[in-house]
Amino acid sequence: MFNFPWDCWDTSYNPHQPHADSTWFYFLGREYADTVHLYSPYGYLNDEVNGVTWGGVWYVIFGGRQDYMTYFQHGREVTLEISLVKTPPANQLLNFWNYNYRSFLNYIEQASYGINGQVTDSLTGQPLNAKVSIFGHDADNSFVYSQLPTGWYFRPIDAGTYNLSFSTSGYKLKTINNINVSRWGTTRLNVQLMPNINPVVDEITTDKLDLFPNPTTGLIKLHFLKAGKTVYAMKLSNILGQIVYSQQLSCDDKNIILDFTSFPKGVYFLILNDGNKLLQKKIILN
Repeated sequence: MFNFPWDCWDTSYNPHQPHADSTWFYFLGREYADTVHLYSPYGYLNDEVNGVTWGGVWYVIFGGRQDYMTYFQHGREVTLEISLVKTPPANQLLNFWNYNYRSFLNYIEQASYGINGQVTDSLTGQPLNAKVSIFGHDADNSFVYSQLPTGWYFRPIDAGTYNLSFSTSGYKLKTINNINVSRWGTTRLNVQLMPNINPVVDEITTDKLDLFPNPTTGLIKLHFLKAGKTVYAMKLSNILGQIVYSQQLSCDDKNIILDFTSFPKGVYFLILNDGNKLLQKKIILN
């Protein structure tokens, strides 16, 4: 039996609530069972809808693994029952393998279909952990995430046309509409998210300070257009406005070298405060 979520909806007090991707789950189950039928004896794997069932329609259980992995881990998990006997004799195992292995391979292959791609920072190209949602479709935690360290996401889904959103903390929401998906096909959708710059630390153009190179690998030369005895409180903030480094800085010399090679790649803001004015510059580390 190919059993797909949800298992935990009890119709005695709660109407059936199908998974947002129930048509995709059923398609996978039909492909699995129909292939098994080609290579197995008549009557094997033919319970419920000829070998396929939505879990809660068959019988209701709570705390099952497939519901947990699908709801809380945003995965897509099913339960396969390939024998009516819990512990069949060892000499029958090869038969079960021969009935099912082609369907196992088809099922694994489905992981590469649907919509997938990489989510990255538009300025640095670094991978991001982002939520991937589908408007008017997702429900009950059916959305997925791109995963670090690669930034890749995988969204298996049935054939159709979809509108997607990509979001993560510190970045602007991005929506992409009219993405077409076909069965047994892969729609590659790579996405770049723009940092949501905190206006408190946004760049202010000044005629008193220059820095280069920018973007940089970490070593930066500050060039004060006018040298003097001014002492600045220097702070380095990330795009969320969090201070990640600070020190006192004197501009007796027009040129000062700063070393930020130990910091992660990304967008930062250099803020100099002499008590009367602020000098601020955006820095891109890559």
